[in-house]
Amino acid sequence: MEIMLKEKDRIKQDFEEIKKIFTTYKYNLFKFMPGNRQIDQIKLNGMITEMKENCPFTLIRVTNSKDSNKFEICDGQHTFLALKSLGKPINFYIVVDETIKDIRTINSRMKNWTNWDYVESFANTGYDDYILLKKLKDNFPEFKQTQFFISLALNKYRNMRSVSKKCIKDGSFKFTSYDYVLKILDQLRDFKVIEKVDYTSYIFIRSALYFLNYKYYVHARMIGQLKAYPLFRKTNDINMMIEQLLGKYNQNKQKKERIDQFALLSYIKKINDKK
Repeated sequence: MEIMLKEKDRIKQDFEEIKKIFTTYKYNLFKFMPGNRQIDQIKLNGMITEMKENCPFTLIRVTNSKDSNKFEICDGQHTFLALKSLGKPINFYIVVDETIKDIRTINSRMKNWTNWDYVESFANTGYDDYILLKKLKDNFPEFKQTQFFISLALNKYRNMRSVSKKCIKDGSFKFTSYDYVLKILDQLRDFKVIEKVDYTSYIFIRSALYFLNYKYYVHARMIGQLKAYPLFRKTNDINMMIEQLLGKYNQNKQKKERIDQFALLSYIKKINDKK
């Protein structure tokens, strides 16, 4: 006992108490913060399974709620739900007046929020363009990459992979034209009639977008051709994919209905040369 008391005295001398840790079984003292990340059920199930076998000491970070007597969970939503489901105590510490903006900033430095976490967070806190972006992705789930939606929305489809994501994280994201993006997504979905090639792949989308934005292109004519001639060759070469699309469009068509190859390639070069 004497040894333990001496150790406690040494700790008091060497360390400064910064935060007090609390523990409780009263789960109704907590609520989720609006705009925080969505619950990942797969992740939650995994945590519950692990905690059944081995439950180490875990902490969640909470803050005072502006509109109720409950604590809002800033960090540790999955931990909270896992502990609650197992009937285990919640260990927590309190940070006064932390906001969803603070949480976004902290997580941007830690790099554990994805771009889509930011989209959902801003959408859930009332940012109109983020609400529209989330709606588009929900309505077109076959297109997996958040970056694809961002590049379309900013009209920077020429090099989708290099589009800056900063505007997504700082809340400044705005559509160049929502109606344009919706139209393009509807048209891209029409390409699902093709065979042997994934119409949601990066190479196919890049190739198709050149046609969809070309003034002499007729979309209904292309889809009619693809229904008649749906077979494509797999390729990772964008030039070969463009060649295939052009070949399908022009196949068995009179000259006045065709797209001129030289004119199309000149248009593509002009587009790619733009800064």
